[in-house]
Amino acid sequence: MSFTAIRDPRILAEIDAWAELMCTMITQRVSQTLGLADDEYAFDLRPYGHNAVLGDLEPESGPPREVGVMLLVNAPDQATATAVAKVANPLMLHLPTPAMDYLPSLASSPAEVERRGVRVRAEPRRRLRRPDQPVPHRDGENVNA
Repeated sequence: MSFTAIRDPRILAEIDAWAELMCTMITQRVSQTLGLADDEYAFDLRPYGHNAVLGDLEPESGPPREVGVMLLVNAPDQATATAVAKVANPLMLHLPTPAMDYLPSLASSPAEVERRGVRVRAEPRRRLRRPDQPVPHRDGENVNA
């Protein structure tokens, strides 16, 4: 998983075309650098802050002021997913639109976040006398008091 934030008005004016170009470039670069075919990994580019809720029903017109972009990579193993995210990282930081004559510097931190197993701790069931009663915690404190 990788993130970037865009405030460049030229990119924001063409955010859909930029996202499509990003997907094309990631696919090409992954093929060139890692030799992976399209069916050996998958990715999803999600621009947040642009058509996220209403889509085409949005009454406001004009480009958004800023957009956060999340790249999610799926692969058979973590090493492959991380390699794909690392190939995409320079694009996430500097991909211009075709009309731009400069390389933008987009915000991104960290470069990629690896997916890890989640540890779940189950607490023993507790019987409450009243539904509005605070739930006692192991250390004696009330969790929702």
